[in-house]
Amino acid sequence: MCTLYGMLWVFGGADSEGEVISSVEVFHPESKTWLQGAEPMPTPRQGCGVAVLDGLIFVIGGTDPEGIPLSLVEVYDPVSGLWEEGQSMHQPRERFGVAVMDGCIFVAGGFSDDGRPVDSVEVFD
Repeated sequence: MCTLYGMLWVFGGADSEGEVISSVEVFHPESKTWLQGAEPMPTPRQGCGVAVLDGLIFVIGGTDPEGIPLSLVEVYDPVSGLWEEGQSMHQPRERFGVAVMDGCIFVAGGFSDDGRPVDSVEVFD
């Protein structure tokens, strides 16, 4: 999840039956309501990272409905309401740390497609 325009944005996850989903929901704190915030993600996923850079939302990695870690990055433009595919990571990973600093997105650690911990950092510049 991330914050943008004073709202909390939540991407994917799993529903009550454990099915991996592609929904996007937005919490508006002033009205204390959840809204369907955007077109669903092109790829259902859970365990992904999310970062905001230059007004765009980057949804990074995670696992697909079969539990396979992804290197895929999808980028949402909340102004146009459109998704596009971003530059993929070098290594598929899930459940990792993500941060934005000095105009770059940093992705660190997580778990790889063989279930082992990942000991690398990737930088999107």
